[in-house]
Amino acid sequence: MSEHWNPLGLPATPEFFVSVELYLSSAAALALNKQPNPPQRKRRDKELSAGISAGNLPEPRKVKGKRSSAVLESNDPQIQQKNPVGSRSPRELPRILGGKRRRWTSNHTAEPVYLHFPNTELCNTWLALLRSYAVPEIYGRLVSPADGGSYRMWRQLELTVIQGRGLGTVKLLEKGGTGDGGEPDVVDFAVSCHVYLNGILCGRTSEKKGVGSPDWHENLTFRDLPPFDSLVLLIRRDKKPMKSATLGSVTIPLAHFRRGEYVEGWFPVLHSGPTASDIQVGELRLKLLVFEEIILPHSTYASLLESFNARNLLDWIDDFENKLKVKTVSSQLMSLAVHRNVVISHVQELALREIDEAPPSHHTLFRGNTSLTKVMELSMNWYGKGFLEASVGGVIRKLCREKVAIEVDPARRGKGPKDIERNFELLTSWCQEFLDQIYAVRTECPQELRILFETLRTLVEKRYKPELSKESHQNMQYRSVTAFCFLRFFVPAVLHPHLFGFQLAGMPPAPVLRSLTLIAKVLQSVANLNTVATANIKEEYMRGMRGFIVDNTPAMIDYILVVSTPTRDLPTPQVSDLRREQLDIETHLYERAATMPILNKEAVPQLPYLLDIPRHSAVIASAIIRNTQELQARTRPLDPADEKLNDFCSKCLDVEEQALLRVSQLRAKISSGRQSAPFLGKWLHLYLHPYIRPAPKPSFV
Repeated sequence: MSEHWNPLGLPATPEFFVSVELYLSSAAALALNKQPNPPQRKRRDKELSAGISAGNLPEPRKVKGKRSSAVLESNDPQIQQKNPVGSRSPRELPRILGGKRRRWTSNHTAEPVYLHFPNTELCNTWLALLRSYAVPEIYGRLVSPADGGSYRMWRQLELTVIQGRGLGTVKLLEKGGTGDGGEPDVVDFAVSCHVYLNGILCGRTSEKKGVGSPDWHENLTFRDLPPFDSLVLLIRRDKKPMKSATLGSVTIPLAHFRRGEYVEGWFPVLHSGPTASDIQVGELRLKLLVFEEIILPHSTYASLLESFNARNLLDWIDDFENKLKVKTVSSQLMSLAVHRNVVISHVQELALREIDEAPPSHHTLFRGNTSLTKVMELSMNWYGKGFLEASVGGVIRKLCREKVAIEVDPARRGKGPKDIERNFELLTSWCQEFLDQIYAVRTECPQELRILFETLRTLVEKRYKPELSKESHQNMQYRSVTAFCFLRFFVPAVLHPHLFGFQLAGMPPAPVLRSLTLIAKVLQSVANLNTVATANIKEEYMRGMRGFIVDNTPAMIDYILVVSTPTRDLPTPQVSDLRREQLDIETHLYERAATMPILNKEAVPQLPYLLDIPRHSAVIASAIIRNTQELQARTRPLDPADEKLNDFCSKCLDVEEQALLRVSQLRAKISSGRQSAPFLGKWLHLYLHPYIRPAPKPSFV
């Protein structure tokens, strides 16, 4: 990227290049290939240069793309239908997509362009670089010039589109009445939800068929949003061969929506009819989590962070969830611990504590939901996303793409023995493909997870050493690893791929889900490592897989030893051109941050995990303050065990007071400016508040 726009007056920056894969929808690709009418042949040579300067470029060679089977970490399910243009550098993309002077974006603003980076670390580096050139929403630049402003704002919306109900059922909404129900439209049609924020299309779900009751279960997260206006979900109906049409919409005002708490329920889908009344055409079940926080400078949270650092991360999570009933900040607490690089040591400390207090019975070890299991799940999701993708992501997508349907239960299948035998062969084939892929990438297990798995294995060996020779306790030290690696990581991803981003078109259909369930049962049975094969299988109809389980047990033990053994002497990796370019960007970010105001600098996320410590601290403090009833209940009794928790809550109150003070100072400054000089007051209002262009109204035609 080249810095032609320099609002902070910083020195000119070098250019950075990256090779990425570009993915386009069919509509976007057509728009890119569509060119204006070329000049007539007899005037072509004379007007060629003038035509280029005016944007009338010669017809470029068209790009042919095949359907993609690449791995994309995106929440947009439509990406499964994109056409890859290929791996191109920014130098090549403008030429391929229509000439050097043409923007390589879609002419249709509703059609996004997707960039697929080679790895997550490189993607995060470029996101941080781009964020350093963005203008954060900072207020009060004149009130607190030393900090670059009084505070900045941060907003985020987490939306889960769960399912529809009665879509196509017409219900007239009259004032003072409940309306008359109509007959549902039983014609099979596909529907999708288009998500508009402040009138701008920001996301969409996949198309689903359900005769009026489709199931999506798709998660969409929108970060760093402008001031909230409204959330509109436009339900589009596609009934071939007819043209797609708008079925209705759900409108949710976000300006006064509950903050920091999950809200789930059924929302009416309304369609504006020819009369003054709206027509209800069904309902949509949604789950929302809305954040809107005032972010103060990092120094304001120094006392709060000092109090947080005085305890184990797992103790904080336990107190927040059980004593304060705050269950939405686990990821924020995890981010603070990752920033201090204490996650591994804290988990090791609590693992030692829990194993020492464990009952003699080994059957319940690590099977319940405890603070240790919760933080281990957070750690595996934090450090092991790439490892999970390499282990099962590709095979899951392949199975979902081929719509594999497996059923070995005679009661469900209702066919003869030969059909059941063929399904057992199919189940064995897919289970072997999963296990082969998992075993093939065992050496890619992150070092952080290796250390945690080794801690669990060695602690169990020490705690139950006298019993390990018994048949009932055999392989117990290995099962302590698979209790997390498989039971709480791989198997949930196989059971619910739509929640892990593997099946990009939303929740798989019921036959595919059944296939994944059977495969997950076999994988967990192999991971249990019981010496008696029949003990691995609870269902009678699954007994046909016991030979497969026994055959794969030695490979599973070898796998466990590899992923639970840290690499002691890491070889010095060769610096590739891609890594060298990444290091150059990180160096440039460091130099650039040194010249930025404090709030601007803190708005740039920290690499490699894109951490924002002031934001994480603000979210935690706000969650404590919002839960005032639980806070008051905890501050009254002087229980010595709650001393650190009470101290942390009081620090949250101090942060809240600082935020209110800065807001009131800014309001007073604007008010005094308006009274002293009206024209100056107007100028102050524009300067102290970031100018946000009004968003265009969406077109729901």
